[in-house]
Amino acid sequence: MKKTLQALLFVFVYMCGNAQITNIKNSDSTFVIHQLYVGLAQASDFSTDSLSVKNWTGLRIGTHATYILNKVFSLNGFFALNQNSDGSSGTINAFVLKTNLGKNFTWINGLGPQVSALFHRPNPVSFPGHFEPWTRSQIPGGGLISRIELGKTRRLLASVSKRNDQAEFHFGFDFNKKFLTSVWINQNTDIWGGAITYNLKNLSTTVFIDQEKFGYFAWVILPKDWGVYLDLGISTKKQEIIRGEFGVLKSYQMKSHNLSGVIGIGYSYEQHSVRGYLTLRLSD
Repeated sequence: MKKTLQALLFVFVYMCGNAQITNIKNSDSTFVIHQLYVGLAQASDFSTDSLSVKNWTGLRIGTHATYILNKVFSLNGFFALNQNSDGSSGTINAFVLKTNLGKNFTWINGLGPQVSALFHRPNPVSFPGHFEPWTRSQIPGGGLISRIELGKTRRLLASVSKRNDQAEFHFGFDFNKKFLTSVWINQNTDIWGGAITYNLKNLSTTVFIDQEKFGYFAWVILPKDWGVYLDLGISTKKQEIIRGEFGVLKSYQMKSHNLSGVIGIGYSYEQHSVRGYLTLRLSD
């Protein structure tokens, strides 16, 4: 056991310096590291009002793993550490017990994502999770949960969680990971919402609404690793735009150095600024 832990530690340190690895398995496949992630995101805002410039940089390091106890029980968790140039830092983590009660029936308990986060928000230990758009980040995340899943490719999910010291209920339907929809309501019925995500080969879009705001995100993949995006948010109470950004991104990969990321430019309506992006991650 000691040698196994030493080997895993060596792999983790080595890959943080050299690459992102996915699906690392031990000899009997009972322990799987789904992903090791190291990424750097940088944004520069060029104000169109005052000609001032603001810069922000964020570093994220994390891992996502599963330990299979037997055919019925497994432990699944992820951990991510953030360190930002503005002095803020924090962690994102989950740890759940997964129970397979049948071929198409799973029961999950612990600290983890609610149905809506599972459907519409990317895994935090990944490049999309690090570079998460505003619209998707507004959807409720994780907490102490109990979740049931029925089906495999066409799934019905339901979860109950504790958020703000109150119970919150989530329900969702997943059609082959192409069409995902969910709704949620808090014990305090003034807190509610719903979201729909639609994934095609060259298009991914998410729309959500809750008791205070409406959001819409679209990402369109163009030829030669180009893409355009739109991230829009509206306050339904104040009837005003609280998030408005569109732009173009170009992904790149440097195989000789195990690096990849995106570079791009956009315009932020609420900040009245031109925003430049540069992201970097260690990759396979």
